[in-house]
Amino acid sequence: WYQRRVREDHGPREELAELAVRLLTRKRDMLSDYFSVEISEDGFLTGLPVVLEGYPPLLERLPMFILRLSTEVEWDTEKACFDTLAREIARFYTLTEPSMEGDPNVRNWKVTLESVLWPQVRTALIPDESVTCDGTVLQIADLHDLYRVFERC
Repeated sequence: WYQRRVREDHGPREELAELAVRLLTRKRDMLSDYFSVEISEDGFLTGLPVVLEGYPPLLERLPMFILRLSTEVEWDTEKACFDTLAREIARFYTLTEPSMEGDPNVRNWKVTLESVLWPQVRTALIPDESVTCDGTVLQIADLHDLYRVFERC
């Protein structure tokens, strides 16, 4: 994945990696304070944020995450920096469905979705009033009301 995205006209990979290490090392205090991305003084990634307890990111995405932190984040203005940095962390943690049914990760994906992500969404999602009014988010059932209906049966 990494090799396909970095072209020869971008320059030598070793040089790009060194530039990324220098940039992220300079920004390490801000990354640590606001996003829990820990980088050592000598440029090693030592910690990642826990976005959702029980849900680790796919580490095969780590090289692209590091590359995108150094190339896609708008470091010059505060608001754009926080926005693009949050988006890159979200991209890194995004749960994507495996593409092949024969893939052994399909079961893990379904288990993660059912046992980690869905319970969090169910308990922590409080949609903005605008999305509840325009039909983006609809309540299709209420567990309390369903119990009352089935008690009569």
